[in-house]
Amino acid sequence: MPSAAFFPRRTRFSRRRGTAVPLCSALPRIASPGQSRYKKDHRAAGLSGLFPATPTPCSAMTDEIVCRIDALSHDGRGLHRPEDGGPVIFVAGSLPGQTVRARIIRRQKRFWEAQRTAVLEDVALAADICPHGEDCGGCPWQRLPYAAQLRWKGQLVRDALERIGGLGRYAALPLRPALGSPEQRAFRNKMEFAFGPADGSGLCLGLRRRGGLRVLPVPGCALPPGEGLELVTACADLAARSGLPAYVPPRSAAEEGRLRPRAEKNRGRRPRRERPATEDCGFWRFLVVRYGWPDPAPAQAAADDAPGRRWWLTCVTSPGTAEQRRTVARMGRELLDAFPCVQAFVHEERATPDALVAGETRVLCLDRRGDLPDDGAPLYLPLGGRWFGIDPASFFQVNSRAAELLAATAVDLLLSPQAGVTPRRLLDVYCGAGAPGLLAAGHFDEVLGMEYDRRAVLLAERNARRFGFGHCRYEAGDAARLLTALARKHGPGHWDHALLDPPRGGVAPEALEALLHLAPERLVYISCNPATLARDARMLSADYELVQVTPLDLFPHSPHVESVSCWQRRA
Repeated sequence: MPSAAFFPRRTRFSRRRGTAVPLCSALPRIASPGQSRYKKDHRAAGLSGLFPATPTPCSAMTDEIVCRIDALSHDGRGLHRPEDGGPVIFVAGSLPGQTVRARIIRRQKRFWEAQRTAVLEDVALAADICPHGEDCGGCPWQRLPYAAQLRWKGQLVRDALERIGGLGRYAALPLRPALGSPEQRAFRNKMEFAFGPADGSGLCLGLRRRGGLRVLPVPGCALPPGEGLELVTACADLAARSGLPAYVPPRSAAEEGRLRPRAEKNRGRRPRRERPATEDCGFWRFLVVRYGWPDPAPAQAAADDAPGRRWWLTCVTSPGTAEQRRTVARMGRELLDAFPCVQAFVHEERATPDALVAGETRVLCLDRRGDLPDDGAPLYLPLGGRWFGIDPASFFQVNSRAAELLAATAVDLLLSPQAGVTPRRLLDVYCGAGAPGLLAAGHFDEVLGMEYDRRAVLLAERNARRFGFGHCRYEAGDAARLLTALARKHGPGHWDHALLDPPRGGVAPEALEALLHLAPERLVYISCNPATLARDARMLSADYELVQVTPLDLFPHSPHVESVSCWQRRA
C-alpha cells in the first residue's frame, strides 16, 4: 500500500525565488484580458489571408480612436495591434476586416479596452439572424459568415494550445478542422432568461444586454424554438401582474471600482463595501425553459425530432414568504393549464446575492396531477442512440444535434485501436448524468464515474441501470479528493482509460496530479474552454503525447468553442 506521499509533486527551479516550486504553481494563470497578469497569452492570432490587416496608429491621449480590426480574441471581441508596437486594443462589437471608430473605456500598460461607436468600413457579412443582435449579448458573432466562425474557433483552440500550452513547437499540432453545428437557428433545447426592471415601470424577462447586467426583452430570439418564446412571454406577464419586483444583482467590487471617479479612487483605503440583503435586491430572478420527452418508448428511435416533445419550466427566485411562494405556485398552475406542451413547473430559491442561474433550495415541483416529490419531474434527452434521464436542473448539452457529433468524436477516440492495449477499466471524471461515458461502457469491464453533484450521480446510476450496465458505479464528491484516494489504492496502469469532461475552470491541479499517478494509457479530454485546456495540456504533455484535437461548435454565433482531445501515454 503506498504511503500518503505516494507520488512526488512535479517541481521546477524558480530563478526568481531561488527555490523549487510545484509545477502546477508555475503554470500560467488563466484570466480575462482585463487582468494584467494574463500578459501576452490573451493575444489571439489572426488567420493569415482570411481578412486583410492594415492597423492604423492611435494616440494615448485620445478618448476615441479609429482602427482596423485584425483578429478576434478568445471572448469574441475584435483585436487591433498598432503598427508602432503600442498596446493591443480589444474592441467590443467589432469583427475582423472592419475599420471602426471606438471609445476607449479602459487603459492598461499592455492593452486597452474599447467599445465600437461606428463602423467606417465594413466587410461582407451575413444577415442578422434576429432583430436584437445590436443590443443583446448572446450572439456577438451572428453577422460573421458561419464558415468564418468555424475557422476562427479553430484558431482560438490553436492559439491557446500554442501560446499557453506550449505545444506545437517541435511538431505540428494535430488539430482537425472545426466541426460545425448541424443547425444554426432554433438549436437550443434549454434557455436561461433573466428578470429585470423594465425601461419604464414594472419588470421584463429576457437576456442580458451586451456588456452589462440590464435585461433586454428578446421576443425575436433565434436560439430556442418558437413555442419556448411563447412560454417566456406568458411567464413575464404573470410575473408582472404579481406586483413583486424583479431581482437586480449587486455590482461586483471590480465593476464599482471601474465606475468610481478617479478622484475618489485615489482617496486612500477604500471603505469596506457591505453586500445588500437578498430581500433588498428583488424577488423574481430567472426562468429556465427546457424541452425534452416525459418517458420515451423503448422502441422509439432516439432522435431530437421524435414526437411527444414537452417543456419543463424552472423559476428561480429569491427566498420568499409563504404568500410569495403561493404566488409562484399559482403562476405554475396557470402555465400548466394554458399550455398543453408544458410537462412540469419547478420553483427553486437562491439566497446568495449574485447573478448565477442555479437554485439552492427546491420549493415546489408541479405537473397537471398536482405536487410532485423533488425528483418527480424527470425528462429524457437523446444522445448516441440512447435516452438519458435527467432532472430539469441537470447539466446536459443544450445543442442536441451538435452534441451527437461531440459524443461520437469522444467515443471514437476512446475506443480507437491501439497496439497492446485492450479496454478494461474506464475512469469517467466529471461524469454528470453519465453522458457520454455510458455510450462506451459496453466496451469496458469496469466503469467508475466521479461527479461533485449528488443529484447527477443518482441520475447516472439510474441511467446505467436502465441501459443494463451493472458494472458501472458512481461516486459523489470533489474530483481531486476522489482521485487522490484512488491513486493511494491503485498503482499506475490499473485504470487504462480515462474520460475527462470538466467545467470551464478545467481540471483541478491536484486532480491532474493524481490522474498522472494512475497513468491511464489513453486519456480523452472534453473541454469547453480553450484556455484551461491549454493550461492542463502543459502539465499532461510531460507524460502524454497529444494524438488529436477536434474543435466543435455547439454555440453558433458566439465565441464559445468545445474541443475533444486525445492523449496517449508515452512509452
